[in-house]
Amino acid sequence: MRATLRWAHSDLRTHRGEALFLVLATAGVVVSLLLATALFGYATNPWQRVFTQAHGAHVTLHTTASADADRLTGLEGVRSVAGPYPTSSLTLSSQGGRASVEVRGTRDRPEVGRPIVTSGHWLDPATPDGVVLESNLARALLTAPGDTLSVPGAARRFTVVGVADSAEPRVRPGERAGLVW
Repeated sequence: MRATLRWAHSDLRTHRGEALFLVLATAGVVVSLLLATALFGYATNPWQRVFTQAHGAHVTLHTTASADADRLTGLEGVRSVAGPYPTSSLTLSSQGGRASVEVRGTRDRPEVGRPIVTSGHWLDPATPDGVVLESNLARALLTAPGDTLSVPGAARRFTVVGVADSAEPRVRPGERAGLVW
């Protein structure tokens, strides 16, 4: 073992340039592999990216209006709480398409489960009938900011002011309602 170490040491002293190149090439390959692994993980899991950026909620509770949601902040392990928000279920239609939605009443973007606006803007008091749609719901209804949504059987109309990504479960026609703020 000792002879092998002496041989390697003398070889490195004799061929310094080649040894330096070998060390730098190995370091470059290792850095490239680490970077590729990190980028691959980021690119292949878009939900995790949105969840992290949106400070996604680990638990979402649907309760009655009389429930005291502020008591949750005192529970062990709870770091932050958003809401409560008044919600209502209804059907919206646009350009011949219909979707069941959960309308969530909030003026400001929540700190937990914060929607990431991808087009348009967040709710504005200047547009009282303005809504922000979850991005998959907007695609399902073929809508974009500036379009109008209607409630079938009612005279009520909403203007889409924004489209946002959310870490919450996405709309699946016939299975899961879309999300509207």
